[in-house]
Amino acid sequence: MDFVSYEPLTVLYMMFIGFAMAFVDASVGGGGLISVPAYMSLGWPLPYVFGTNKVTAFLGLGMSTLTFLRAGKHEPFALKVLPISFCAAAVGVVALHYFPTDVLRYVVVIMLVLIGIYTFLRKDFGSVSSAQQHPHYKLLIMALALVMGFYDGFFGPGSGSFYVFAFIYLGYSYVEASANAKLLTTTAMLGAVLTFIYQGDVVWGYVFFTGLGTLVGGYAGSRFVINHDVKVIRPFYLAMIALMIGKQVLDIFR
Repeated sequence: MDFVSYEPLTVLYMMFIGFAMAFVDASVGGGGLISVPAYMSLGWPLPYVFGTNKVTAFLGLGMSTLTFLRAGKHEPFALKVLPISFCAAAVGVVALHYFPTDVLRYVVVIMLVLIGIYTFLRKDFGSVSSAQQHPHYKLLIMALALVMGFYDGFFGPGSGSFYVFAFIYLGYSYVEASANAKLLTTTAMLGAVLTFIYQGDVVWGYVFFTGLGTLVGGYAGSRFVINHDVKVIRPFYLAMIALMIGKQVLDIFR
């Protein structure tokens, strides 16, 4: 791989990027807005950019998920729908080769705007937990794993925010919603990670160096969510939604 450089400053830069990406991913979602441009700035071919980014992001999400699980913040039933999420993501990856994704950018922008408005107006959004009171919460979680798993494999942008919003809407607190979102997202991402590895689109040296940063960032980000009130996290969540809207709008005009 002649395009890969292991200069010390570049390696340190990507380790920091890994930490920042995983911290943001674990706390509010959208870490790819940080890591993908950073990998692209190295001048790599795009398959290696996306493949290496996906594997390092998976490491950070895995650490974040493990931290939430150890803290007992997840919904036990969510563990039972992981196969649904994985299979739906695999189908989404296959569907990517047969259907155009351009129209989805408009849908994503509209959905993110609506989520942002709703979250801004509901000051108590994510501050309480009442999911167990919903008579059909298990069925709704299964549907969420199916729909969002497919979306994760087929397109992906904003999936972390969609997951968190959906679980909060079901009645979970922000911490519980984040734990469940990370659990399902990590499972769905596994299919894409295996595909990139099979295709050889991964720079393993940078997986190691950047991965060190993502492991620390994933742990720190999840602890930040667990230890802080949603009133502290909510502004960051809204800010990340705004950034994702801006990114999708830019992609549309391009």
